[in-house]
Amino acid sequence: CKEEDKDSYLYYILSIHGHGRTIVFCTSCAALRRVASILRILELPVWTLHSRMQQRARLK
Repeated sequence: CKEEDKDSYLYYILSIHGHGRTIVFCTSCAALRRVASILRILELPVWTLHSRMQQRARLK
């Protein structure tokens, strides 16, 4: 799919199949921040985990 369509497809998939916990992998921290922001705007609960976090923050 086209890059500009991926966010819409992700939201569609999560709205149909994302009941409960779902893991979404991103290719970079910047992509993670963008996707997390979009999902929060759409009022979906989001918890992020990435390599730039301190270990203590990852374990929460």
